[in-house]
Amino acid sequence: MGVKVQVIKNIYYLAITHNGHRHYESLHMKRSGTRMDREMDRLAEMCRAKREMQLVSSDFDLADTTGSKMSLYDFIKALSGNDVHNQYTRCLRYIEDYPEGTTIKLRDVTTEWLAKFQSYLLGKELMPSTVRLYMNLLKSAFNQAVKERKLVSNPTRGLPTIKVPQTLKDILTMEDIRKLDATPINGVLGAEVRRAFLFACFTGLRISDIRELRWHNIDGDRLRIVMHKTQRALEIPIHDNAKKYLEQNDSEYVFPLIAQSTTNCIIYLSKWAINAGVDKKIGWHTARRSFATIAVSVGIDQYVISKLLGHASIQHTSLYSQVSMPTKREAVDKIPSI
Repeated sequence: MGVKVQVIKNIYYLAITHNGHRHYESLHMKRSGTRMDREMDRLAEMCRAKREMQLVSSDFDLADTTGSKMSLYDFIKALSGNDVHNQYTRCLRYIEDYPEGTTIKLRDVTTEWLAKFQSYLLGKELMPSTVRLYMNLLKSAFNQAVKERKLVSNPTRGLPTIKVPQTLKDILTMEDIRKLDATPINGVLGAEVRRAFLFACFTGLRISDIRELRWHNIDGDRLRIVMHKTQRALEIPIHDNAKKYLEQNDSEYVFPLIAQSTTNCIIYLSKWAINAGVDKKIGWHTARRSFATIAVSVGIDQYVISKLLGHASIQHTSLYSQVSMPTKREAVDKIPSI
């Protein structure tokens, strides 16, 4: 293994020999034929030393000391991909406001620091489930840092898990969906939000997949996608109820305004439900849960429902699908009288 500086046509390169293979990486620096070349040589040598240290760290399963100097904020921002809809982006807002949140290095984050940050989030009047979500995102981020050898271990280990009281989420019945179907939402974006939500009620798609859905993903009465969240392939039939919400357009996206919008489209849903006379708190995930629950109520097998939702296990599906009150009443009424 070796790393050398080479100048080819006045451009600085690192000539890297590693695992029996040789390749070149440009430093994007150019010799000028002036006194500045001495400084350029010095910078190139510093880059060579850092690159060699990265390769040694990789070979011997050591932490990348260069990467560990990256700030927690910058690392998570890179994971977010500057996507305003990404959950990491939401978490960044609180890291940014927390003391040292934008300056603390990855290597300096400790379990104690994270415990204080967790307490800070709980003090922001966030729901415990939201705080747990953000802490799980940090856990995932640190797992990625360990995977990239920026850290040797994950500082979230040993951090107490936030206990969240189990609550019953609102689900929509077919009658609720009919009311929503009969109620318009004003505005061009609002109209598309309405169609997308109702489409999700009959396909079970997440909002992340609705946002990325393209016309080439739809083949007749079938839908084929790679799910954004899990990166697993999903192929499902499209119910006739769902087809009515597909409107042809000139975009590659099925719901182009939602795909391009930086607006939190969920603000449309609450007012829409009120106007429709649906006394329930609804969000995008309500459509997915309702799809699963309606499927249970009409007698579809849990294993089949799990495949329609794209779940890896039936246990995960059981968390989504609730048994509606009419179905419970029907079951209770089957008990013989004494």
